[in-house]
Amino acid sequence: MGANKVEKLVDGNKGVFEIDVEEYIKENKLISQIHKKEKTSFSTPKMLIDRQPDYHETTINERKEKVIDKFTKKLSEKLSNPKIEITNKAFSDELIEELLSIEKDSFSNELRYSTDDIKKRLQQKASQIIMIYENKTPVGFILSYVSPNLSNEIIYLDTIGIISEKQNLGLGQIMLQLYSKISLFDGFSQIYVLTEKGEKSESLIKFYKRNGFELISNQFKSISNLLIKQLTLKIKENIEDFEVLKTELVTTLKKIIPSPEVEILFDLDHNALQVIIDLEKEFDIDLRYNREELKERSNYKDTFLAIIKDDGIPIASSLCYYDPSLLDHTIFFDTMCIRQKYQSKGIGKLIVKSMLDISKLSKYSQALFYCKNVSKEGINLIEFYKKLGARIVEVLEDKIKMIFQVK
Repeated sequence: MGANKVEKLVDGNKGVFEIDVEEYIKENKLISQIHKKEKTSFSTPKMLIDRQPDYHETTINERKEKVIDKFTKKLSEKLSNPKIEITNKAFSDELIEELLSIEKDSFSNELRYSTDDIKKRLQQKASQIIMIYENKTPVGFILSYVSPNLSNEIIYLDTIGIISEKQNLGLGQIMLQLYSKISLFDGFSQIYVLTEKGEKSESLIKFYKRNGFELISNQFKSISNLLIKQLTLKIKENIEDFEVLKTELVTTLKKIIPSPEVEILFDLDHNALQVIIDLEKEFDIDLRYNREELKERSNYKDTFLAIIKDDGIPIASSLCYYDPSLLDHTIFFDTMCIRQKYQSKGIGKLIVKSMLDISKLSKYSQALFYCKNVSKEGINLIEFYKKLGARIVEVLEDKIKMIFQVK
């Protein structure tokens, strides 16, 4: 990394530049930007699931392969016989030469990295190259890594490079969308990118903003802009998947109820919280949340609420979120409510499947929840959830702790 100087500038989608990151953080007070663990609803250490499941890495890799297939199809609209390769270890000399060939075509002499520059960056933690090929010829890449001066939850996007003849085709956006999804699966909470300050970067800043980045600071010695993208379930790249899930759920619900509607909400306003409060009247009083408790939970990361309606009236809901007392791979399924007249129709099973499918769009490989032995209506809840694939983790005095595999 350069000490108090710019090593590489940005012009359009022709790369990014390096600065003294530690100095930049101090000057812009960015340590406060790094999220700390919020107040948690689970305070006892024994409540934690203390390790990743054995299948976690395999599951995440399978999700990445599906996303690579999806974005390869998108690239096929722009390129002939496209291929995406992601490398995060054992960077071959051939791969580095391919990257440098794109640099040579994309950047002027003073903006190009040397072989040593590239190798230095590839020695950083979580270093990764996403390479795009057309007919086996490299046409674009993304280089990123975790800076030693930033939290391990933040990935630093160093360079996006595209050969000149393939620029202005929309490849940069497709590559950035792919990169965002891969980074979300890898468990990063934010992407940092730096751009040159001034008129030259105005179009580039607009490009990043269109793809979910927020301009945080442009005060670093009149040199640079910092843009940050929050990586959560509700990122723009997941919207299409949410719509597919909603459509599939409505199609299945039509076999059960006359006029089904489905909403998936990530920002819970007064009306959304009221839906939960109204539906929880089906529960015993000691199991109901008050508004303040629901407000607290609505502020957690990756909070989402699924609501099922029949003829415009809410009949079921499920609230889920990431509780910061849990390890990063575990999401919490908090409360599922179904109006009594709609119970025993298979709606609960459909809600659970939908919650698991939504969780698969991020880093989660386990879902934790609690239940009673028997419901108010006399249903054996343990057996119900076991049939759906859950297993018991711990038997507590007044409830059972269970988990689903999210795979």
